[in-house]
Amino acid sequence: MEPPNPQPDTISRLLGPPIIAACTQEIAASGDEKIFEMFWEPLQSQFTSETTDQARAEMNKDDPGGFSGSLVWNTRYLEVTASGNQWTPHDSVITGILRRWDTATKTLLALRVEHLRPFLGLNP
Repeated sequence: MEPPNPQPDTISRLLGPPIIAACTQEIAASGDEKIFEMFWEPLQSQFTSETTDQARAEMNKDDPGGFSGSLVWNTRYLEVTASGNQWTPHDSVITGILRRWDTATKTLLALRVEHLRPFLGLNP
């Protein structure tokens, strides 16, 4: 059975509240085979226009230590659109899970999904 092919839409409309999504980038050549690092600059953070006032109030972006356990997604937007295709949310893939906040480097450390699959008893 093929998954439905929804029209491109916002994350909040697809997943419903109280989802809080953040976009950042992996730091090139960071980490190793088990972890990777992602930028986190709270002073440069912005909310989307569709973020509710309640979600804005509940989001403590200055202390990302509470993000541990959150899934890390690669939207694959750049890869898909660069190849001339139209991006949909179905193009996104889970790439890791947040592990900790490094205050010294202002980075979020994430475990790679390839490292997690054997731990969860899943095929690589």
